[in-house]
Amino acid sequence: MAARTTRVELFFKGRAELRSRVRMLAARGVQAFNLVNKNKGEELELWVQDILEICPEAQICMHYSLKNHKLSQKAGGPDGMFRELEETLDRIESSFNAEAPRVEVLLVSGSGNKKPLDTVECLERLQGDANAHNRVAIGVAFNPYFEDEAEMSEERSRLERKLRTGQVSSVWLQFGADSARLRDSLQWMDSLGDHRPEKLFGSLFLPTKKLIAQQRFRPWNGV
Repeated sequence: MAARTTRVELFFKGRAELRSRVRMLAARGVQAFNLVNKNKGEELELWVQDILEICPEAQICMHYSLKNHKLSQKAGGPDGMFRELEETLDRIESSFNAEAPRVEVLLVSGSGNKKPLDTVECLERLQGDANAHNRVAIGVAFNPYFEDEAEMSEERSRLERKLRTGQVSSVWLQFGADSARLRDSLQWMDSLGDHRPEKLFGSLFLPTKKLIAQQRFRPWNGV
């Protein structure tokens, strides 16, 4: 696989380690990175800035987990969460994409309870925003590996609602090993006509002892 067509999902402890890893990968020709949002209060935009300082040609997908940006009713609730998202999208577009589209956002609800605000509702709100087309590109996640038919039907319904908003520029597939379910979902997406995803991203699993152990005790759907 050519380095220039490879995306690397970055895991690191602190900005110094992030910068070190980006330098190493950029020296080997990697110029596309994903920044995960695993915890509350992470300095996502600062990390984007660090990557672009080291690798100005980089293409970055910054994950934004609504679960990790949850606000209490007193702090603003779902309306406050949505305003925070809008402000983030505006800052990214003005700070990093003024000259060229270098950064996009992968908007995810996060695991567990999707209340009080999820990806579908955010995209439907953005659909009614006259300024939405001037903002950063947004990607969404899709899991094609549910074994339970009701869960798979719900996952597809949610993706179709996302795509129908016209706010989605890419779909990111969860990693899995069930090729039959993956093929079935790809055929289903191809049947969506005008609402088919513009761009589709898959992923490869690079195993470590920690990740292998995790899959034994808490396996992902399809793994």
